Amino acid sequence: MTVIDVTKVSKLILVWRSVMQYVGGAGFAIIMVGSIIGPGGFGLYSAEGRTDNILPNIKDSAKMIMIMYLTYAVAGTLAYIAVGMPAFDAFNHSLTALATGGFSTRYGSIGEYNSVPIEFVTIILMFLGTTGFGIHYTLWKGNFRAFAKNGEPWLMFSTVFVATLVMMEKGMHGVFHSHAHAFRESIFQAVSALTGTGFSTVDFTTPAWQHFATGMFVLTILMILGGMMDSTSGGLKQFRLYVILRIIIDAIVRFTLPKNVVRRIVVWKGDKEKIVDESMIREIILVFSLYFLTYITGVIVLTLYGFNLQNSMFEFASAISGVGLSCGITQPNLYPGALWTLTIGMFLGRLEFLVVIYAVSKLLRDVSKFLSRR
Repeated sequence: MTVIDVTKVSKLILVWRSVMQYVGGAGFAIIMVGSIIGPGGFGLYSAEGRTDNILPNIKDSAKMIMIMYLTYAVAGTLAYIAVGMPAFDAFNHSLTALATGGFSTRYGSIGEYNSVPIEFVTIILMFLGTTGFGIHYTLWKGNFRAFAKNGEPWLMFSTVFVATLVMMEKGMHGVFHSHAHAFRESIFQAVSALTGTGFSTVDFTTPAWQHFATGMFVLTILMILGGMMDSTSGGLKQFRLYVILRIIIDAIVRFTLPKNVVRRIVVWKGDKEKIVDESMIREIILVFSLYFLTYITGVIVLTLYGFNLQNSMFEFASAISGVGLSCGITQPNLYPGALWTLTIGMFLGRLEFLVVIYAVSKLLRDVSKFLSRR
């Protein structure tokens, strides 16, 4: 989301925005731990919601993530140039695609190029950006067996597949003019929404999309679900959704087993096994509760400013999950109260609430200690 006209600002501002998204995608903690703090920075690393300690040492993990992230950025820039994108645009779009940030140097985003090869490269980069670094590491090591055991990628690809089919089917009546066009537009928008990138090849403010209730609803759900844990994307995260599915399946299976049978739910995260314990379930419930409480509040505020429910749900889902797709609400002349609501949603969603709660509680404790000493 942005409230500036990219056609009227300097290239320096555009590069600054892209670099900011790229650094934010990698995570401030990654930069600090890998370059400055060293192995003692586990608290900052974990505070950003990072659980993929891909190497035994936190500093080594951060450095490995930076190497992978930089390699993908260079490869993405070269790939864009190879398919015909200008070098300046290629550099910026590669950074913001991997960061699943979505800032573009063009007013019409990726759709302005009207190029299938550029859209294909963008989809690949968006998938790379939304894949957890621990899963990347299994591929870098050639550990395909561990990769196959991770539930997140399969859940994400299945979700994109189903969402694409639904939008294709429902969009053939007024939105798309052929099945090829339906597939091209549907899969790009689905990937962009689920990965939290925010690039688009369509205009959601047009009457066709405003009346395409199914498509707008599907994209809203995808933005809420989000990408993988320990990636550059936002949302509820695929890992949490996968754990919930495993818990539901396990609860159903238990009905067919004797009461004294002891079962453990084991899920794979990167190249490591994780047991679903009470603390993991508690963290998932807390994040889900805070997310939906904030989401409902934000939607209500936008509707009070006169926006319809469909657009309010779409826009605030885009804000709280750090996506950036817009149906026209976010503009330079937006009501200040609505603009601040979206801004706060972006801030809370990016930090996954727990960091904010920790910071506020720490501040209150420090103030209380200061006052007691006085």
